[in-house]
Amino acid sequence: MKYPCGNCRSNCGRNSIECSAWLHWIHRLNKVPRSSKQELMDAARSESLLLETYKISLPAWSKREPGNVTGTPDTVAVGVLQLLHPVVLDTHVPLSVIGDGNCLYRAVSRALYNTEEHHLLIRLKAALEIAMYPSYYDVEDPHYVDQVKDDRLLHDTYDGLLSSAATPGVPAAGKTCMADSCTADGSQADCCDVQVQVSFADSNDRDNSSSHCIEEGTCKNSVAENEAVSFRENSLADDTTDRSSDDTEESSDATPAGCIAEGGKELPIGPHAAPAFLAIDDCVTLIRSTNKDQVTDYVPRGTKENRYYLVKNTDNLKRRDEGKMSQFWDDCGTWAKGGPTTKTLYLCLPLKNLQKVVLKNEVYCWERTKQKKTVYIPLEPQPDDDHVLVVHRRYVKHSLSSLYEKRVTWLEVQNNELDIAIYEYKGTFPGRAPHKQSHGQSEYIRTKPCIINTIKEKATTTKAKDIYNDCDIINGPRNVKQVRDIIYQNKKEKNPTSTKQTTFADQMTLLEDLQVTTPFIQKICRHHGKVPCAILYNAEQIADLKRFCCTSGALTTVLGVDKTYNLGELHVTATVFKNLAVRRRSTDDHPIMAGPIFLHGNSDTDTYFVFFQHLAGMLVDTDVHPVLGSDEEKAIRLAFQKAFPGASMICCTRHLRNNVNEFLKDKSGCNNATRKIITAKIFGEEGIVAADDDLSWEMKVEDCKKLITDQTPSFLSTLILALSHS
Repeated sequence: MKYPCGNCRSNCGRNSIECSAWLHWIHRLNKVPRSSKQELMDAARSESLLLETYKISLPAWSKREPGNVTGTPDTVAVGVLQLLHPVVLDTHVPLSVIGDGNCLYRAVSRALYNTEEHHLLIRLKAALEIAMYPSYYDVEDPHYVDQVKDDRLLHDTYDGLLSSAATPGVPAAGKTCMADSCTADGSQADCCDVQVQVSFADSNDRDNSSSHCIEEGTCKNSVAENEAVSFRENSLADDTTDRSSDDTEESSDATPAGCIAEGGKELPIGPHAAPAFLAIDDCVTLIRSTNKDQVTDYVPRGTKENRYYLVKNTDNLKRRDEGKMSQFWDDCGTWAKGGPTTKTLYLCLPLKNLQKVVLKNEVYCWERTKQKKTVYIPLEPQPDDDHVLVVHRRYVKHSLSSLYEKRVTWLEVQNNELDIAIYEYKGTFPGRAPHKQSHGQSEYIRTKPCIINTIKEKATTTKAKDIYNDCDIINGPRNVKQVRDIIYQNKKEKNPTSTKQTTFADQMTLLEDLQVTTPFIQKICRHHGKVPCAILYNAEQIADLKRFCCTSGALTTVLGVDKTYNLGELHVTATVFKNLAVRRRSTDDHPIMAGPIFLHGNSDTDTYFVFFQHLAGMLVDTDVHPVLGSDEEKAIRLAFQKAFPGASMICCTRHLRNNVNEFLKDKSGCNNATRKIITAKIFGEEGIVAADDDLSWEMKVEDCKKLITDQTPSFLSTLILALSHS
């Protein structure tokens, strides 16, 4: 099917919907007078109906396999991205297109259909779109609809925008393309790097609307000024000022370029013919022998597999001195929480390998195992502190694969002289997962700590949006919301209580004033020589306590009591119980409800007795006393016994297990294997806590006592005391 055109000098002999056909329609569109928008709209709709009549349309887009991407890689673009944004090369590869003035439409055609041959039809559809819907593209139109909402973009005039779209060989309006350098035979010419905004509107926005390609011009800050290149594909429904990976979500069809992070060295091969972490002697030698000028501020961007990197650790050492957590930044996405951080002492003597030692009661000792027991032998003579190295190691596994591991090693010395850390990466990089709070499926990369610190410094004098706009487009925050969150958290850290500083006496006075108007504050108690205390609850909580904790029927629950530390000026002791009248759909279990709350400054038996005696007075008309569930806080248990004589008390197995583990490890010196055996005897599926009757209980207790007598006799008295509480 041919469409001859007097303005097109191409001699197209193909019976196809290419070349002459598109030029024919584009030239006819250019002949329509621009004086009347209505005439232009009518002509565009007429041309659009002709396309439908002849059933001329773009082919259906289908997702390509990652290995099925044809084209010539753009080596210049690869070099720029390796320098400025190497993380893009992990999943994408830049391809070159013919630089004949149609490069934008050729790039869109290649991205959608893996070929450039549909670029003229794409240009025609873009021109028809602009002509048919001027209110979406003409900024001077009284009914203009701004879908991008980004004032950093420079808008071309409507005539200029339409002319550039309807004239083949002319670059897109507002873009810069070296069309003069295109060769006659259509070979590749140099095109400058531009930032392209491609958006797709919802089909419900206007009638007969499909996918709409929108050209919006370049940013006010040119690429050369920012010294960075950014490629974005934004949904019109999203915040276009967001730099997060949610908004830079790109197609996963491109062939990964495998950009390896610069610097670093390969990990050694271990005994199983697989890469292994560095030996401790090698780590110490590297840290001690490396010049500080040879290390980087952060781990380089890019893929890191079976390699290690030397990084400055000055900021983390300062943070640890201030009691803050260390920050080990990289661009690998999210790491699983809960990885161990070890602190190990090593004896460092000249011409000898490092030897592990432990510090017991301020004495350096060898740790040895004799007859399956751990013993500590003091060193003779005792070494100087200068000859003992403190080595910290942080282990984490990637959230997408436990086979990809990271270890960070650093030394603790006086004056923080060795402020170098070794970052080791073992395994195959599994990619980056989305942020847990993200609504998209794109990759998440943590913001550098230095950027966060810069935001905190500017927060006092600069608005959040201005801070965001001033930040680097690659390393900066993900969006304006992240800037606002950082500013908010910074204010909370600087003033954790409130913006108005008050004394404890002022707070108690405020509490007394609130007691008049607030029914939740039931009683404020003052005693000579003690901090005032307050009892908080409402009538519904007391009614629920009577209903669920103080009945003699089968449906009854435990009244849990636990003390919370370091919550403002006062301690908070909260009570909880299960609401037996309802169940959660997700777990089919009864929800835990809050009961009366006790605010207090002292934690002795008499103070707790004030609280429990008040509760006993409110529960005097119940069938039975509540059953107390708590940890081994002696003052709480004694006060409860005085207020509720004869009431039952049970212990929380989680608290007991933790206490047993701490005692066996720190006071009895049991090794890990012995601790597991003892805790299984007490808390396991066949342990004491699983006893069904009194006889089974006594048998399991006696069996456990024999084991403890053989392994660690010092724990026997502690066990007997815990059993008496249970």
